Amino acid sequence: MLCGTEQGTLISWEGVLVKAHLVLEKETKAPLHKGMIEVILYEDKHFITAGADGYIKWWPLADIDTAEGDDC
Repeated sequence: MLCGTEQGTLISWEGVLVKAHLVLEKETKAPLHKGMIEVILYEDKHFITAGADGYIKWWPLADIDTAEGDDC
């Protein structure tokens, strides 16, 4: 399961535990959107996010499904 954050990132859940906090770049922790993620849809092996920044972005399921969190 995925949920968006007010900071423009996604959180991937595995049951009741956080599996990964998804950002564009691991080093800089750049968010996926500039501002809150308002919509998350799933269609044809892609997640589609729409943010307060006015952008609609497509994310491959394989990238999200294989994401792993760090020890932080």
